[in-house]
Amino acid sequence: MHIKDLNSTHGTVIKASALTDGTKELSKTDEVVKVPVSLFKIEVGGHSVTVMPSGASEATPKEAPKKENDALKRKAAPTAAAKKEKKAKAPAKPKKVKKKATEEEPEAELMSDDEADIPMSLGPDDDAPGPTQSVAVLLTGTSGDEHERLEGLTARFGAVVDDVTDADVIAAPAMVKTPNLLCGLSMGVPVVKTDWIDASAKSHTAAGLAEFAFKATDDKDPSKLPEDYDSVVAAGAAPESGFMEGWEISLDESIPNQAVLGTIITTAGGRVVDSLPAEPHDRLAVLALTAGDQLTAAKERGFVVCHKEAVTYGALMQDFSPEKWPVDGV
Repeated sequence: MHIKDLNSTHGTVIKASALTDGTKELSKTDEVVKVPVSLFKIEVGGHSVTVMPSGASEATPKEAPKKENDALKRKAAPTAAAKKEKKAKAPAKPKKVKKKATEEEPEAELMSDDEADIPMSLGPDDDAPGPTQSVAVLLTGTSGDEHERLEGLTARFGAVVDDVTDADVIAAPAMVKTPNLLCGLSMGVPVVKTDWIDASAKSHTAAGLAEFAFKATDDKDPSKLPEDYDSVVAAGAAPESGFMEGWEISLDESIPNQAVLGTIITTAGGRVVDSLPAEPHDRLAVLALTAGDQLTAAKERGFVVCHKEAVTYGALMQDFSPEKWPVDGV
């Protein structure tokens, strides 16, 4: 059989000694049949011929290949020696190197410019930290199951800390006058309601603070705070050296847990004295809870006497005005 591709637009022309076109048998070698443009195979006497349509890549005559077993058409399996040689030539896979901070490469340089500029202490007008930032939250006034619940929610956008000096935000269920809350305000740490944690956990990003600030109406005695009181604003207004800077405080025997109150005073910049000096001075005050003979005597000697709330409420407002907090009966 002879095949010739004439690159005809009508199809490939085939000359054959014996070929059936579906309707009649061609017996003469010079008879011609025009095959429609398509790819097909003709088998003659155990040999197969693939006929390519006009415009195919092969334009020269091609002998029919011998029929081969499918297994022989597969790529021969490499020998053991070939495998060994290939393995020896194969380049080793590069090891992944984990980048870490070193003394020569400060940690700040591993942060982007945007991340490095985000403040950790949030003021009333600051935007909430981004999702890549972990906020240190101090819980105060919470316990038991509620404390565990809030701790779990905080993990979605930050972490709970135990030391007020590590805190970025203090969260409390109510206007509790705990040492952590009062000291935190004196250190400029904003105080918010624990509802802030629930809101932040939903978006996995610290929410804005202003909406969750404590107001005067949240206190058990709102009349002791200004009508426009705001715990977040108060923290932002905290003097760097403390609202009790320069003050010396003598604690009357009527005050319990004097060490705790002393910590609040020193954090606010004041100093606790063991005893009254011989003469009073402008920056010296005696703190008391109830009236007593010694307190009355100190008042008569000209010392400033005030209720301990001058410190607790003073910390809430970041203002120490002892004359505004008299002791009943003195």
